[in-house]
Amino acid sequence: MKKGILFILIIFLLTTLTSWAQPFVGCFTLDTKRGCAPLTVTITNCSGDPTAPVYNYDFVNKPTVTTNNPTHTYTIPGKYVIRQTVNNGLNAPFNALVFKDDSVEILGKPLPTFNVEVCAASLVHVRITDTNYDSYTLDYGDGTIVTAAQGAYTTYTYATNTPKVVSITGNYVQCSGITATKNITLITTLTTPDIIDLTVTNQSNSTGTLRINYNGIANRLYKIDYKVNNGAYLPYDTITSTTTGTQNIEVNN
Repeated sequence: MKKGILFILIIFLLTTLTSWAQPFVGCFTLDTKRGCAPLTVTITNCSGDPTAPVYNYDFVNKPTVTTNNPTHTYTIPGKYVIRQTVNNGLNAPFNALVFKDDSVEILGKPLPTFNVEVCAASLVHVRITDTNYDSYTLDYGDGTIVTAAQGAYTTYTYATNTPKVVSITGNYVQCSGITATKNITLITTLTTPDIIDLTVTNQSNSTGTLRINYNGIANRLYKIDYKVNNGAYLPYDTITSTTTGTQNIEVNN
């Protein structure tokens, strides 16, 4: 009889200890993982019983600053690791922290960069130099709006020669950024470039440098060629003037 009672007691204790020592697994999901600041992120706990253990969250990569609030609003762009800590709430040796990590990307809204090159016959080239956004909305300023990718180089001819405002808006898949604009004056014919002077700034057989000063016109694309003695002209570089007035370019070697 005593042996039977002892056996039952041992089974009861083992069962109780097993239930006490049952580990909790970290598990959570995010309602969003990428978006523009300010962005509010809400966590859904999927770890099982949400009442038995203690669940805390580190939203800003500071393990000592945790909260049991499952919602956080990010205002500063960057990539953040969100950590869930699970404490089973039992006394030693069964109390332990279990970690679960996930990440979220908060996107900024920098001003997109682009160049406009004005050509003859009311034609323009638009080159997107920005690399921050997933795609871009290009507005030529006359009612024509197209979608463009990073590095796009587009050609467009206007029906009239009135001044235009060309704009670029950066877009993410999840949200839109901001818009940059350029005022342009269209032309029907090209103006002959005016070289002011050509100066040797460093005289050397292998690393010599020349400086070309010329009168530039804003948003005009200039092509620089050179020739040695009586040889053929060779291409050296192209440059788009950002302002109207004296411009310069260094010719190396």
